[in-house]
Amino acid sequence: MGGEGFFTPLQVLPSLLTVRVVECDMTSLKGLSECPALTMLEVSSCRNITSAADIEGCASLQVFLLCNSGFSNLFGLGGCPRLWRVDISRCWGLTAVDGLVGSESLEELSAANSSLSTLDGLNTCPKLRYVNVSCCWDISSTAGLRGCPSLEVLLADESGLTSLDGLGECPNLREVSVRKTQCLDNAYGLMGAPSLTTFNAELSDLKSINGLGECPHLAKVNVKHCKFLTDVAPLESCRSLVSLEAAQCNLAQLGSLRECRRLVYLNVSYSTLIKDCAGLCHLVSLKCLNLRTCGVESIDFVRHMPELEEIDIAKCQGIQTIGALRFCQKLISFDAHDTRIDSVDPLAQCPLLESVNVTNCNQVGDLTVLHGLEHLKYISAVKCGIPPEEHPRHRKLLSHVIKLTL
Repeated sequence: MGGEGFFTPLQVLPSLLTVRVVECDMTSLKGLSECPALTMLEVSSCRNITSAADIEGCASLQVFLLCNSGFSNLFGLGGCPRLWRVDISRCWGLTAVDGLVGSESLEELSAANSSLSTLDGLNTCPKLRYVNVSCCWDISSTAGLRGCPSLEVLLADESGLTSLDGLGECPNLREVSVRKTQCLDNAYGLMGAPSLTTFNAELSDLKSINGLGECPHLAKVNVKHCKFLTDVAPLESCRSLVSLEAAQCNLAQLGSLRECRRLVYLNVSYSTLIKDCAGLCHLVSLKCLNLRTCGVESIDFVRHMPELEEIDIAKCQGIQTIGALRFCQKLISFDAHDTRIDSVDPLAQCPLLESVNVTNCNQVGDLTVLHGLEHLKYISAVKCGIPPEEHPRHRKLLSHVIKLTL
């Protein structure tokens, strides 16, 4: 289809709700602003349509989807009083969102994989609650969102952000994701964010999480694979912290977490510099603990963890005894493959135990002590110290186990 005023005849369709303009050579959206019931407009792969000016004042328009088109600005959208969702993903000609400044009804803005270089003015949108600028490499700052009154979620994965300026002043911000963001090395901009509950910086080059400690409701932190991060001390004041995912970081100590009494999930696997976890004895709510390949030499601290359900100490060569686990009456899963533990006897005191992995534990010579655990379903004991002639006896005494591998 072609022509400049193709949409003008549509004015006589008072019930028209949706218009999709896909892969056409039109140059204008003229006439659509006069469609009284139009609620959704999609413009996709139309390189000759470069402006939204022709839909300014579209009284019923609620959703505007713009993908891979030739738009250079969004002027006109601000005049659509009911517009609440705008998607400008994969629009490489757009560098700013000036046309949305002050939009009274705008709630969601998706601009992933676009050429946006600034978010200036979005903090004047009183209802804006969701912003997605993932894979926007030209955006370096969040200053344009400073104090945004309704903002709840910011997704900026694989973006060019170098700072999180102004986000700490967003009163309703709950979730921030900056996964794989290589230029961001700190979280200072989030300092004092009163409603923040979730922060995800997995696979980023984050060096410091200073500022997160001043977020009173922070519950979930993911800094997995942040190889430059050496310290989680700023989290010591996060009394609402429930989950910390910090596998494959460069952490050396965890003592600062002793005050995080609500912590339920802790993963610091592959942090080989961690030697002492005694400070974790205060984590009385912990249910899942992953210390795989850490330098830990003792797990005596777990005797103070009555809620512990899962523990992974695989490849922790310094651990030889697991006596403290007899106090963990709710333990369900135990993984100690490739360790030097010499006995699984304490596990017989864990009535809810379902899974045991002692593969390559060549000092473990007997598992029959576990025969009274009625919930036990899986045992992996390949290449442990059980003599081959003892295998039949083990299979008989542990016949209730669904999968027994010797």
